Amino acid sequence: MSLSQAINLAKDLSIWLNERTNGKRNQVSRRSQTGLGLLQHSLDVADAIVILSEKNLPGPAWALARPLFESYVLGIWILKCASDESVDQFLSNGRLPKFSKLLKAIDNKAKPQADWIRDTDKVNMRHFHGFTHGGIQHVSRRITKNAVEPNYPEQELESLVNLGVEVSIRVEVSIRVGVEIFSPVLMNDGTAIKHLYERTLHLGRRPL
Repeated sequence: MSLSQAINLAKDLSIWLNERTNGKRNQVSRRSQTGLGLLQHSLDVADAIVILSEKNLPGPAWALARPLFESYVLGIWILKCASDESVDQFLSNGRLPKFSKLLKAIDNKAKPQADWIRDTDKVNMRHFHGFTHGGIQHVSRRITKNAVEPNYPEQELESLVNLGVEVSIRVEVSIRVGVEIFSPVLMNDGTAIKHLYERTLHLGRRPL
């Protein structure tokens, strides 16, 4: 699959998710509203990755990999693990536990989401950090034998955008966000869950 094909698949999934989730009225708790806001933000970041990739800006696209992952993790923590006091603190001053504590809480209370989150953190977070903050990942992809210029492998970008063999972070997060948003706790949309299940099969993935 080419990068352009991966981008088109990612766009199609994004359009469908946004049509099913944006502007929907729901009567949910303060906790659920907070978690839903974080998950929707994660979808926006996923869309930004596609836009930047399409505009041939791979560096900024990769810089969003960590915010994409972390906003999903934070949404899961708020929805399933955080105490009422922690939710209030987050809403009043943005205060959060250290990321390692979030992961530990999710490990204890949010199976099976915890397995994928833990594996993704273990394999990718160091690289995500280098793309987002330290910049070493960008430097290493710009220094060639005779020049300093962007040199991001297309297979690597495809992995970020959509269907990489080992890491399918953008689509993986989008699908997982959809599962949470359509769940009985939030939108209670069983039809959307069924359609999302069918889309995961079409994308060649095992359903969540």
